[in-house]
Amino acid sequence: MENWLSNIIKNGTLVDNQHYNVCDGLLLSTGYNSEIRLKARAKREHTKIWNDNESVWWFLFENTSIINAQLTKKEELKLVLFNEKEYEHNSDDNLLTVTGYNAYNFSAQSGNIIGYLKKGNYAIKISSRFGDFFLKYIIADADGFLEIEKYGGQQNEEGFEWLLIYLWKIKLKKALRLGLPKQYVSKTRILNKVRGTVHAADYFLTKEQAKYKCGYREHSYNNDAVRLIASVFELLKGNTLLSDMHQIRSSFLIAKEGTRPNKRELLATKKVTNPFYKEYNDVITLSKRIIKNDVATFGELSDTSAFLFDVSMLFEYFIKKLLSRNGFMMMSKFNDALTIETGTYQRKIEPDLLFEDDNGFYVFDVKYKSFDKRYGVKREDLFQLHTYIGQYGNRNTINGSGFIYPSREKENKIISRTINTMGVNIPFHICLLSIPEEKDGKLFNKLFKSKCEEFVTTLKQRLNTK
Repeated sequence: MENWLSNIIKNGTLVDNQHYNVCDGLLLSTGYNSEIRLKARAKREHTKIWNDNESVWWFLFENTSIINAQLTKKEELKLVLFNEKEYEHNSDDNLLTVTGYNAYNFSAQSGNIIGYLKKGNYAIKISSRFGDFFLKYIIADADGFLEIEKYGGQQNEEGFEWLLIYLWKIKLKKALRLGLPKQYVSKTRILNKVRGTVHAADYFLTKEQAKYKCGYREHSYNNDAVRLIASVFELLKGNTLLSDMHQIRSSFLIAKEGTRPNKRELLATKKVTNPFYKEYNDVITLSKRIIKNDVATFGELSDTSAFLFDVSMLFEYFIKKLLSRNGFMMMSKFNDALTIETGTYQRKIEPDLLFEDDNGFYVFDVKYKSFDKRYGVKREDLFQLHTYIGQYGNRNTINGSGFIYPSREKENKIISRTINTMGVNIPFHICLLSIPEEKDGKLFNKLFKSKCEEFVTTLKQRLNTK
């Protein structure tokens, strides 16, 4: 199999949590057994965008370094958090770590970040190793995205713009359980009866007509939030992701009563203050991003764009919700978090999953990275779990611990062992949640739902919890 380097880095060949090695023009990966031979420009062949491997190499090396540096400076990132503190930003990994000498001899390591980066003539895309159906499934339960500052938007079907649209769609459907948002709006009308406040000057000029110019406030569906959402529907007209939302689209378009606010007015839309409709605030945030960039990722349209998505954060939240819905008494890792001494300050320790039952307390971490079948849990992750157990064990009886990984195993699997901490034997479990490899979306959803149900049942039996 042969391909140009420019195609390989942008067509979805690269996926998360993989190591790639190019030696004398031959690309090998830890994720698959097939080899890809890099095409090379023949003698006297004109230099084109796609066959200029050296330019592609420098694009890959320089721009991943820039993105990685920005990921390290977390204060420069704009991370959208939903449900307040339900999410923790887990992206300590780089987008792609590239080392080497030239286009035919280099190595690259991807982490937990997927996304799309474009600059000039070249682009790089890192996809989920479990595919887009997996992403859609977990986004339906858990959502959040990461924006790199100073990187604008570029409309490109090869990117990940669909993630933003899909996230907007999921949030809107959830909010719609409350009905269309109603807000108080100010109106001024000439009425036969007094309502609200009468305009004094107009009253003295027209009192013989028995009509009153009144200013009043009333609930209306034609409000800023509705107009903003309706404008997104108009902008996304014909988008296949919204093909099942015709009735919802019509409801918003009718509610705005033909008004056509400009872009500045739409972006000035404030969040809903009525607590009953607070779920619409996430939709408003996403709607502004879509309106601002005409569905083209983020920032002003430019020759440079980046859209990065933290899959590890989503997977952690997905697992947390899966267990919560199935009777696990989950505890927030942010409430009354424990600390350990560092020598200069108190560092918080925040396990991903904390839950308890009549038998005791359980401490688990969720890892989106690949589980190493040969060497097991990574050294630093294992040490981290021991720290959690030791600190939470000071005030609780630890009855179970371990890790939860996504896996390409055909069946769910739980490996149970025992670890000893301070003379106490504690059950230790490696839990592998099977992710189907189905190519059909409906069948994937059906199989994955079944795998999740089996996973919860097996976990309960293994932990001997109700």
